[in-house]
Amino acid sequence: MNFKKASRNKNFDDFVNGVSADNNENKQIKMMISLPKEMLAKINEKTKRICTFGEYIKNTILEDSQYFSDEAIVEIYKKATWSNLAISDFIKFSLGFIDYAKPEVLDKNREVNASRLVTYTSDIREALKQRAKAQNLTLNNFIYIKLKVILETQNIFNEKELSSLIKQSNQANQTLINLISNKILKKDEKCA
Repeated sequence: MNFKKASRNKNFDDFVNGVSADNNENKQIKMMISLPKEMLAKINEKTKRICTFGEYIKNTILEDSQYFSDEAIVEIYKKATWSNLAISDFIKFSLGFIDYAKPEVLDKNREVNASRLVTYTSDIREALKQRAKAQNLTLNNFIYIKLKVILETQNIFNEKELSSLIKQSNQANQTLINLISNKILKKDEKCA
């Protein structure tokens, strides 16, 4: 039997390089996300028959909030927790929409954590990690803080308050996000 000598040509090398690069980019990574049971119940109720839990987490974390930047979300959470106020009350008090914010009684035993397993590609996981790293937080803490603020501030402003904020932002030549963030983060001494 006569065998032909095989040679590696350019197309074969390109194919091998392309296959190995594709496998690394699209690698599926499983992550365990630990959140309080109450928050998981709210998310499950909100996403029922619309999207999966993993898609909701990805979209919420990677997209910007309607009213707050990521930096403002972390600061609002810290200051509201330090002031022992509900997040929505802290925001409304800081913006001057309410005159008195009632302190929240925190029950340490009520926040029992439950874990959920989600699967992402390595690119999405890196994007999530970069968002958390920009705020100097672990990924799980950043997910918890952002979800807590987003869920509590979803319908925070009524029509009158929102139109007032839009009018103020137009007068100050600022975006709505910048105006709200600046007002809340500069008035932290009133809540102490």
